Formats: sequence, C-alpha cells, structure tokens
Amino acid sequence: MQPLRGPALNTAVREYVKQYILENNLGPGDPLPTETELASELGVGRSSVREAIKSLQSLGIIEVRHGNGTFVREYNFDPMLELLLYSVQYDKRTLLELHRIREWLELAVMREVIEKITDREIEQLEALMGEWENCIARAKGDVASADIDARFHEILHSTLKNQTLLNLFQVFWMVYRRVTDPSIADPEPETTIREHRALLEAVRVRDPDDARRWLRQSASHGRDRIRRAVEASENGVS
Repeated sequence: MQPLRGPALNTAVREYVKQYILENNLGPGDPLPTETELASELGVGRSSVREAIKSLQSLGIIEVRHGNGTFVREYNFDPMLELLLYSVQYDKRTLLELHRIREWLELAVMREVIEKITDREIEQLEALMGEWENCIARAKGDVASADIDARFHEILHSTLKNQTLLNLFQVFWMVYRRVTDPSIADPEPETTIREHRALLEAVRVRDPDDARRWLRQSASHGRDRIRRAVEASENGVS
C-alpha cells in the first residue's frame, strides 16, 4: 500500500490495527505483530506505529507488555471510567446523574432478576446482609459498607448473565469509591440495611413490584445524600 501521509496518519494506523484484530479473530491475550512488522506493512515509520499503539492502549483495546510485545485486551470500560472520574471532578453533579442512571437500569431489570434468581443466590445475599450488619455494629465505616453494598447488587445482577451490564455497574461503583468526599458518607447506615433487607425479602417471595418499591426508596435516599454533598461543594462548605 502507498505510504500514509498527513494529519490522518495516526488515525489510519489505529484503524488498521483494529481491523487486523477483527479480521484475524484475535481474542484477549492474543499477540499482535511487532512495531517493525506493522511499520513495514503500512509503509510508515516505527514512531508512527508507536504513537498509534499508545492511543489504542489508552482506549483499552490493547496492552503493551514490556519485553514481551503487544496483545489484545479483554473488552473493558476503562476509557469510560477515566472520563467519568474526570467529569465528576470537573462537575460534581455528574455523580448525581450517574446515580440516577444506575437507578433506572436497576429498576428496569428487577423483574427479570426475580424470574432468574435461584435459592443459591438468595443464600449468598442473606449471608452478605449478616456481614453488612456486623460491619455496621463494629463501626467499620462507610468504605466497607459501600463495598458490601456493591457486592449485594452484583449478586442480584449476576443472575442476568450479562457481563456488559455487570461491567457498566462496576464502573458506577468504582466512580463512587474513588470520589473521596466524606460528605457523601451514609449518615444512617441502619436505614440503608433495613431497606436492603426489605428488598431481599421481596426478591425471596418473588414480588417484583415490592422489590422495585424498596429499590426506588433506597436509591432516593442515596440520591439525597449525594445531592447534599453536591450543594455543599458548590457552596464551598467543607
């Protein structure tokens, strides 16, 4: 092929590598050609290939293992996570909007969760609630509670066998965890646990309407907590 020129060079090399992955049915962990091989194939300098590789790495499409080569990465939401983390730092109201999106998604899938959940998952949730209650009794703090809260919802949604949905929810929780603002800590953890207990009971008896009601109530309390934190931040309150 003719040597590539101009400002579109980086884009063209990136697109070539992505197309190479698709056409050769490469999966996670499969190796890519070396920089030298790609440069020769495209008729460009190694520096151009190196820049394109860096771009693809930042997008989470490939990974560079120094000394071993370049490999296809497993599908991931890392670029979205990085963007959302920046967005939250730039505008705290993004966190409020993320929480609302998560609520809508959870409400939308709750009926199917109840249809597919098994006794095994309900037992896991029951054990997790006991762990959560012990955590609060020992005053372990909001960070530990947030981790257990995330695991509770992960078990619920794992019943759907949809890894993309699980990855998306995981991004939301990672944003929450990494936004270190003590003002969004749960001031009433006992209420949060009580709501999740009621949600679990509704799931156990296969009542989607009651489950959605408790899910909506719990989400509303979380949203109010985040809203207070946002308003405090905007007003300069520490």
